[in-house]
Amino acid sequence: MGAGKLKLVLNTLLILAFLVVARDFMIYKKKSRVFESEVEELEEQIFQLRREADTLRERVRKLETDPATIEREVRNRFGMVAPGEEVLSDTETAPRAKR
Repeated sequence: MGAGKLKLVLNTLLILAFLVVARDFMIYKKKSRVFESEVEELEEQIFQLRREADTLRERVRKLETDPATIEREVRNRFGMVAPGEEVLSDTETAPRAKR
């Protein structure tokens, strides 16, 4: 094999190697963008879950310590009333239709 042919083969192999590396790099960049997007979505979910956890912690604290919160929850959840109070149903408070 002559020096010219050897140089041509080596240059061809070098170009092919470059193309393979370039292709792999492009695949890597595409996957990287997808992963970055997924990370951003997960970070947003974490932020929202932390806010929700803080809200729930505050609600638990109030339910454990605040008498007004406890009373409101008992009234809403169990329909309890204080002595002397009257319970109105929805039909009693709704406007009556004209006949």
